[in-house]
Amino acid sequence: MLTIATNLHTLAVSQYTNFDFNSFVELNGSYYGAGEDGVFKLEEGGFDVAITESEPITAQIKLGPTDLGILTDKRLRKCIIALEATGPVKLTVQANENSNGAVEVNQLSGSPDGRESVIALPFGRDMRGRYFTFIFDNLNGSKFSINNMEAFIEILLRKPETEGAN
Repeated sequence: MLTIATNLHTLAVSQYTNFDFNSFVELNGSYYGAGEDGVFKLEEGGFDVAITESEPITAQIKLGPTDLGILTDKRLRKCIIALEATGPVKLTVQANENSNGAVEVNQLSGSPDGRESVIALPFGRDMRGRYFTFIFDNLNGSKFSINNMEAFIEILLRKPETEGAN
């Protein structure tokens, strides 16, 4: 097998042979390679250590803040998520980027065989703001993918009055 790597700073290209990995990642200062035979921690000195089922790998998908194409404040009322997961997945939703925004955490259940589940997730009236950030974390090293997500919102036509305003 031939592997080609490109240094993104210098655009230099390197070739490696007999390196049976199709993807690589750096995680917490260690490097991992994945291939048909599993995931391996790449050790210095040329020996690779197989990652076993007893060593869960944490994963996170963090979607950048979005105003969902609407410039005014809105309430997030419900999300429908098509999820494939072999175990539980934590969804954190944050309204606005500052510390005053509402945060809601939900645990989504996957199926042991990893089949797609469609989950309807309602939100309370406190989940409001202009921007929303969605963060998915696997729990216990479960494998997961998000196939589709729909957000249902209520558009707020004016900002609520603050206390003491005339």
